[in-house]
This record gives sequence, structure tokens and C-alpha cells, in this order.
Amino acid sequence: MKIRSIDLWLIIFLFIIAVCLGGCGGGGGTNDNTVNGSFSIIQPSENATVGSLTPTISWTAHPNATRYYFYIGKDIGGGDGTYQTVYMDYVTSTTVSLAAYPLESKAKYYLQIDAYNGTSLLANVNRSFFTP
Repeated sequence: MKIRSIDLWLIIFLFIIAVCLGGCGGGGGTNDNTVNGSFSIIQPSENATVGSLTPTISWTAHPNATRYYFYIGKDIGGGDGTYQTVYMDYVTSTTVSLAAYPLESKAKYYLQIDAYNGTSLLANVNRSFFTP
């Protein structure tokens, strides 16, 4: 049986929902996208066109985070929010350079950063941006 991309995303989504109903990593997370306005993406701006195909992404530190999960995906069209993963990793800094992972020209990208303390998700921020 061949699994289509949309089927895989649906399976992942349903798995995440099931896990979160059980406490989302032990609880304690607010997922409120900001904590007193202190956790936010600095660059790129929402729906902005970045200056190069190898931008540096930066965000403000979450006051209780010990690491961040960084995800960037390329919009594969169709208007259904389906993205192809370009880069994802756990990092401890508040900047990620995409110099080693050049993006495609004239494309829309989705960025999400999750703040963690240990295995507990504290909050997340996200936005879309475009390449020149």
C-alpha cells in the first residue's frame, strides 16, 4: 500500500492530537505563542520576502526554555497547508543560519519554533515567509 503525502501528514497530526490529549509531554506547556510578549520570531517578518536564499532565522529567548525545536517547510501548493520539510533540528541558540540548506527561489515557506524545557513543550511561534 502506497501512503500519499497528505495521508502521512494526517497520521502524524492524529498521533500528535492523541499524545497531547494524554498531557503533551508531561504538561506544564501553555502553547500560547507568547509568554508575556517575550518569545517571538525576530526575523523574518510575517509574509515578508527574505533578502537571500540562505537567510538567518532569529527569535527571542523563552525565559524557561532549555532548547528549541526548529522546523522549516516549503509550501507544496494546493492551499491545504501541506509542507515539505526542508530543515528541522533541536537547537540551544536563538538563531539558525540556513547557509547549508539553501531555499528555493520564489517559494513560500512555513517556520515554527517550539520552546522546550526538558521534554515539556512551553510555547511555540510560527509564521510564513517568501524567498526572492
